[in-house]
Amino acid sequence: MDDQTVKKEKLAVEIKGMLLAAAGLFLLISLLSFKADDFSFNTFSSNQIVRNFGGRFGAQLADLLLQLFGMAAYSIPIALLYLAYRSLRFKEFRWRAYKIAAFVGLLVTLSAIFAFNLEFTRVFGERIQTGGGIGFKTAEIMKRYLGVPGAILLLLPMLAASIMVLSRF
Repeated sequence: MDDQTVKKEKLAVEIKGMLLAAAGLFLLISLLSFKADDFSFNTFSSNQIVRNFGGRFGAQLADLLLQLFGMAAYSIPIALLYLAYRSLRFKEFRWRAYKIAAFVGLLVTLSAIFAFNLEFTRVFGERIQTGGGIGFKTAEIMKRYLGVPGAILLLLPMLAASIMVLSRF
């Protein structure tokens, strides 16, 4: 490879890293500044002022992720910021289907664990579903068919397996 090609590849990796960092920071700020009474998909507010630091889009995105995954939604911006760090440090990472499946498994497993005994929690003064809709349904189905001990004995190894697959980049 010539010098010009190497420079272009490094530039592309840097741009990808900056985009991942921007997306991760935007999502983190949107989740941290979530207000339940902001206008979103399932909430109508006559208040024209959106108090989410991500604006109207950030409010809707935070509401959607918190409704789906609950507290586990905070792992999404953390993952994006980690990928940005790896990209900016010029450590190559590859988007593999099994890694994406492991991250989805991590989200579902964390959501189910969070929803296991605590349906709602308060985060920065806002009441949200601890495990979100996906976690609540997953925990409910697992408790019904496996019982509490069986559900825990299935969720913990699933969590460990997801972490093991994701930690090998």
